[in-house]
Amino acid sequence: MSHKQEFPNPGSGNPFVNDMSYFKVSNDIVGGRPIFQLNSMTSSFNYEVASLYRAGELNLPVKYVELGNEFYLGDEQFKERFPSSLDYINYANEFTDKLKAIVPFADTKVAVVGASTPNGIPGRRALWLDVILQNINKYPTHRPDAITIHEYYSSGLTDQIVVTPLANSTIGRMLQKPFSRRDDLFADELYDIALTNLNLSPSPPLEVWLTEYNLDESTGKNVGTWAHGLFNAIQTLTYLESPLITHINSHAMTSNAVFGNIFENEKGFTSMTSGQLPNNIGTPASAFKTDKYGFTASGAALNEIALALKGQSVIAHQIDFSDPLIKKIQYYKNEPLPSGSWVTTNYLDLYGWCFEKESGTEAIILNLGPNRYDFEEFDKVGYYNGGPVSFQSMVQLTSADQTAGNGGVALLNTLPTDFDDPLFTTTVTIIANPISSTAKLLLEPYSLTRLIYRDPTKFSIRLTDDEICEGSETSVIITGKPFGDVCTIVCTSPTHTVSFQPTLPNSSTDSVIVLTGLLKETYTITATAGTATSPNTPPLNINSS
Repeated sequence: MSHKQEFPNPGSGNPFVNDMSYFKVSNDIVGGRPIFQLNSMTSSFNYEVASLYRAGELNLPVKYVELGNEFYLGDEQFKERFPSSLDYINYANEFTDKLKAIVPFADTKVAVVGASTPNGIPGRRALWLDVILQNINKYPTHRPDAITIHEYYSSGLTDQIVVTPLANSTIGRMLQKPFSRRDDLFADELYDIALTNLNLSPSPPLEVWLTEYNLDESTGKNVGTWAHGLFNAIQTLTYLESPLITHINSHAMTSNAVFGNIFENEKGFTSMTSGQLPNNIGTPASAFKTDKYGFTASGAALNEIALALKGQSVIAHQIDFSDPLIKKIQYYKNEPLPSGSWVTTNYLDLYGWCFEKESGTEAIILNLGPNRYDFEEFDKVGYYNGGPVSFQSMVQLTSADQTAGNGGVALLNTLPTDFDDPLFTTTVTIIANPISSTAKLLLEPYSLTRLIYRDPTKFSIRLTDDEICEGSETSVIITGKPFGDVCTIVCTSPTHTVSFQPTLPNSSTDSVIVLTGLLKETYTITATAGTATSPNTPPLNINSS
């Protein structure tokens, strides 16, 4: 389904109401497993549990719960409700204990608010995480499962990015920042959480959920540019390096160019400050048209990463680019005066990950420098079924004007039929032939490249939930099926068999099938599309309503 599809109209004369049944419509279409952020400020335990029962009644899977948001900040309301971090963790422990004692929520994972302290922030936030970790095991059998952390930080640039002429390149300062912040996060907050796991030996160990992250910048005029997209791509991929991190969520899904992945309107740069607004936007910013529901630069980058990650039984491998021919990220600083100097970082121009899964292998490679690299060692990128991959196609995103600071996102080298839905605003679209495993692949400067191999005989399916009430509905998400082939889902129980086909357009390799009218049974699900089949057959339990 295209992310541009309009939200269902509740009907003439029927005002919109804030009810989870509306969320249910969109969640079925994407097959989401949401994190429910509960009201820990003004609500009661019974009311919040009732809302979770309501979600279950609608067959919204209640697998993840987050108890509040950013209480480590100095807001007066936060301090009134939780005068200290000890008050908060005592509340969270007791809430979790009571929630997990209720049968439907015994296996629901609960996350409590943690905190990172970039730049050594003093005050309430400084010792927040330490106190949480020291007191999180009050009820060992009903304890919280995860710590939430929000990661916002600036790029370190105070001026518009310069990459041309090369003699005055500053973009490297921005692109090295997510790597250096990763080093600090892993050595500080994540180290403390890992040490808590070691000392307490909780089973399962505490997880980390990065429920918000993004570039946070008021100067530099680089917000919303392709450099911002690369910045967020680096953030996202580096989080794969820690086994503690199990959930990540870029903030926000729909918004403007500052934090959004999808533009919420046609004037996505109007709310930006003068220090944020890129030079090429011009004034008034409202005159610069954006595509409503189209991807921002960050959204375009993260969409490719999300597509590479999609599938079942995904195993991620970091790509080894340790080659003397690959340069390190550099940037120019105007010190010492008058001539200035180059700074060489410890981070390579190339950074990437490969994702092996049931239906094939995909890879994401970032080129974070001004050099074009010829890449042909495909056997070092990934394997499928024990052998090296011969990638079938690629999608490459780069900046329209190659400065990586200004301009829109260019989509290069994709199949005419395409593997996915690329319907977002692009400055340049070039159709190319499928790539060959024996030909050189050009990794353009400041680019994101997604390599794709799909097994023509297999594809993946995933249930939104594996247990629903009789008379209700749920959905099956299909990923990586042969392009254009209609997928058929067959649900078989000892007494009842039902066949389903997509209720949405079936013009890509991904589809959604909504399951309805199932009896109180346990069904085995099989899927076919052309000559391809899904190797997994998950059970679906239908209970009495």
